Amino acid sequence: MKVMMLIFKKDGTVSLPTEEPSREGYRFVGWYYNDEPFDFSTKVTSNITLVAKWEAIEYAKYTVRFVVDGEIINQAIDDDGSRLSPPAEPQKGWIYVFWMVCRQSFV
Repeated sequence: MKVMMLIFKKDGTVSLPTEEPSREGYRFVGWYYNDEPFDFSTKVTSNITLVAKWEAIEYAKYTVRFVVDGEIINQAIDDDGSRLSPPAEPQKGWIYVFWMVCRQSFV
């Protein structure tokens, strides 16, 4: 569990942490106290624990179909910014130039 420091102000309120927390595959929703969004204008008069609320990021899923020497090779990917690894170069004795998608070439 990661603990972040909050700064108490003279008026008894606390300030937001200087950096927003991050978690792989999730979007930070906000700080919660007793399952409710915490209002940072609230005066704090005793110890409290604020909990980071997260929402899972749902990536679109795609299937990319490579056709190599007439054989179809499928790769399923998530739209998370990752790159595809193309199959091995087609046909021995031929020189691989590029893959084409809708008449656009990709190296």
